[in-house]
Amino acid sequence: MAGALNILLTICLLHGVLSADFQIFLPETIEAVAGSCVTIPCSFEIQDKYEKYLNDTCVAIWRKGNNWSSAQDVTSRFIIKATTGDLKNKICTSTMNNIQIADGGSYFFRVQCNNALKYTFYSSVNINVKADPPKPTLSPSELEVEEGASVSLQCSAPAPCPSLRPTVTWTPSLGTSQETLMDNQDKTKVIKSVLNFTASHLHHGQRFSCTAVYRREDNRNVSSVSQRLSAHVKYRPEDTKVSVSPSGPVQEGTNVVLKCSSDANPAVQIYTWYRADPQHETLIHTGPDLTITASRNTGAFLCQAENDLGTGRSNKTNIDVQFAPQILSSSNCTKAAATVSCSCSTVGNPSPRLQWYLDGLSVTHSDKVDISSESLNGTGLRSTITVNLPQELDLSTLFCHSSNSVGSTVRQLNVNSFEQQTYSRFGQGLFPVILAVAVVSLSMNVFYTIYMISLRRKSKQNVMPSEEDTTYMSLDRRDVSPEYGVIGQLPT
Repeated sequence: MAGALNILLTICLLHGVLSADFQIFLPETIEAVAGSCVTIPCSFEIQDKYEKYLNDTCVAIWRKGNNWSSAQDVTSRFIIKATTGDLKNKICTSTMNNIQIADGGSYFFRVQCNNALKYTFYSSVNINVKADPPKPTLSPSELEVEEGASVSLQCSAPAPCPSLRPTVTWTPSLGTSQETLMDNQDKTKVIKSVLNFTASHLHHGQRFSCTAVYRREDNRNVSSVSQRLSAHVKYRPEDTKVSVSPSGPVQEGTNVVLKCSSDANPAVQIYTWYRADPQHETLIHTGPDLTITASRNTGAFLCQAENDLGTGRSNKTNIDVQFAPQILSSSNCTKAAATVSCSCSTVGNPSPRLQWYLDGLSVTHSDKVDISSESLNGTGLRSTITVNLPQELDLSTLFCHSSNSVGSTVRQLNVNSFEQQTYSRFGQGLFPVILAVAVVSLSMNVFYTIYMISLRRKSKQNVMPSEEDTTYMSLDRRDVSPEYGVIGQLPT
């Protein structure tokens, strides 16, 4: 009795080992798109003793249902991608075309030959049919890199119907992408597209997505968009710039606020201000804001922004400071032969105008009065007037007037010494004649002496004010000849 029991146990164990050699390899679930096709990857193993029965008579049978005994034979719906010869190689991959939502469910496979090999595999595949295609997946799920790093994004889209496999597009399209049809671990197909680019500060906060476009058998398209991925890119300060308030030209003495801003991740930690002189830079302040009092010598400024990754600098910022004109001390007169040349130099912002006045009237260019002008460093002006010296022309009344929209100033040029020389020569020329007349008549000599005293008193009255006196003179003369180009009156 015990021996018979041992034999029965041995037979059962042996049967279990042999039965374990029958295996089928199917995916548990396949996502399919209604109106497209679905391909079921399938392969199997059998017991060694049945290997000889795999021949041309073997066929693949598919049934749909919860179990084989009650399942519906749907073999006609499948195109057995594996031919009879493939079954001989234990490959049962099959395709169902124009799959519909009603076709969803569990499917069983049976290999059946006209011999002793007839076997139903009880592991099934579940086909999940949807009107919309499955969403692709985007990896990595989070992107955090530093500027300049190489980035590789991968988008995977299921391809349940390899003959109508999806195409993948990227938004935004940054550069080259490579698309490949690959096998998953369960042998289902997937399209993988890889986008490679170099991270830039311009990508920070940008949202990336991949779109898989599927085609149905009637050539209609259905698209599916993955979950979007936001890029977090760390970068040093970029686009560092200075804003000025009040903007535009300001008058000298006005308080001006300069603000420094910069785009950076992480945020700027330190702002530094420099005075940008032509030959060197001077650190003058730290902080995002700088307040100054505008002057004509304010110069240019720049700011530097800094975070953990580096620094960024603004361009030089100049403030347009406006001020009333000033006549330079280098303005003077020189004499050559019978002419006097007077030069008047002025600076101001906006650029000033220069006008000459003689005897209270404005002077313009003429045959006997030459006027020329030249710029000085952009905001200055120099004017030179050359005047012939007729004896009756009183140069003690020569003024230089400078003006712009902010204000004006005037200076009387010192030509007094030239006047004295002119009249001195005039006296020397008459002296021999006076001596001759004195020899002839004593009375004439007395008369001449009285005349010379009167003439000297008049000369003293014509002496001009000093150069520092910039006030306007009250001039009543209006008898200067037009041939000297004299027009208009001195401004009051």
